[in-house]
Amino acid sequence: MTDPGSTALPAPIRRLLVLAGLRGNASTETADLIQGLQDGQLAPEDPQEAQATVHRDLAVLDELARLARQDRTSDDLAGQLPVLSTVDILAAQDALRLLARRGGGQHARLAQVADRLGSGLPQHLRARPVPQSVLSRPDALHVARQAWATRTPLQFETVPVGFRAQRQTITLHVYSIETAPDTLEAIITGQDVVRPGALRSFQASRIVGARLLDGPPYDIPDEFSLDIPTQTVTLRFTGEARFHVLTGNHAFLSEPTINPDGSIDVDTDVPVDQGGLPTDILPWVLGWGPDAEIVSPAPLRTHWATLLSRMAGNAHRSPTIFVRGDVA
Repeated sequence: MTDPGSTALPAPIRRLLVLAGLRGNASTETADLIQGLQDGQLAPEDPQEAQATVHRDLAVLDELARLARQDRTSDDLAGQLPVLSTVDILAAQDALRLLARRGGGQHARLAQVADRLGSGLPQHLRARPVPQSVLSRPDALHVARQAWATRTPLQFETVPVGFRAQRQTITLHVYSIETAPDTLEAIITGQDVVRPGALRSFQASRIVGARLLDGPPYDIPDEFSLDIPTQTVTLRFTGEARFHVLTGNHAFLSEPTINPDGSIDVDTDVPVDQGGLPTDILPWVLGWGPDAEIVSPAPLRTHWATLLSRMAGNAHRSPTIFVRGDVA
């Protein structure tokens, strides 16, 4: 390897290498750094010029370190993680593979992590790789995690929803990435740089072209929190839904209570909307059809009943038939 002090290297490169070595040896005082460079005839003799040179080169080293961290965020904690038992590794692999198959926007990365996690297991414990059809899905979430880890601005485009919708270009300071417990969808939350104001959240599966932007690290406010008020919702299941809930291992549901008529009741905590109702649970409940019922709270049950009435009205009304391509 080339000696940092070798004259075969250009002087600015030699100065950066020597400066990095001095700082790595816990020499943090500017005077010590200047003296070390002057000893190698790599800094001006004039004190002011020498100080300006050191400050400039330290800034260059910091920027190089930041760029390196963008591609090494997964290795930053190497050697600091706890040692997992074989049983712990198998449990973690199961969770990662479930997310890899069902979680939006993170399939390939999670599958790769699961494979790496089990690389040291005996052959009979190694799970089969996730199918290539799964691995080929887009993985913008990995870039989003890099942005969050390094506090680097993230830019992406949103996938349009609806006939008239258009793609939007978003520049985001990522404050948090969470997984929705019911859909296993990764939700990216942060501050929109171009449209400052309230925090915005995006489904990872609905973003494309994610990329990191140049710029200094942003600050995440100390007061930032995703602690949204929740309300306990009691649900009742019968028929086929009862069986699926009992055996489906839905982590966001409480232990079921079996009623005398054979139905089961479960509780779940659901974030409330701006009107104070935990409406996020409704699409999931409606998906079970007549085998699911909202027991409480009473305002949510009333809202659910109203939706069912509107759905029944749509079912009993003859639909308007449009010629394909017409706009309603």
